[in-house]
Amino acid sequence: MDQLASMRAFVTVGRTQSFTKAADLLGVSASQLSRAIADLEEHTHSLLFHRTTRRVSLADGARDYFETCTQILEQSVLCHGDAELGLQYLHKRLMSGRARSFVTECLDFFAPGNRIPEGPPSLLAA
Repeated sequence: MDQLASMRAFVTVGRTQSFTKAADLLGVSASQLSRAIADLEEHTHSLLFHRTTRRVSLADGARDYFETCTQILEQSVLCHGDAELGLQYLHKRLMSGRARSFVTECLDFFAPGNRIPEGPPSLLAA
C-alpha cells in the first residue's frame, strides 16, 4: 500500500476499532489490512493499536498521529474535489464549441509574467 492508503487503513481501523470491519469498508482482506498496519507501525517506529482477541484500540501515543492522518485524508478529499471541479470546468469549456478561444485564454493565463488570478480563467463567465 502507498502511504496515503496506509493512512486511510490506519484511520479506518481507528474509527471502527475492528480490523474485520475496516477491511470490509476498504475492500481488502483482513490479512492485507493487518500487514499494512504492521508496515505502518514499522515505518513510524511505534505501536499504533492495542490488540486483543475482542478489541482494537488506539495506542496511547497514536492519538496525535491519528488526528494528523485524519486531517491529511480530509485535505486529500478536498483536493480531489477541487481537481474534479477543474476537470468538469475544462470538459464544459471544451465541449461548448469554444475550444479555440479557451485554449488562447489558457495560454494567456499561463503566460510568463502574468499575475496568477484567484481561479481558472473566466470561471465566473462560464
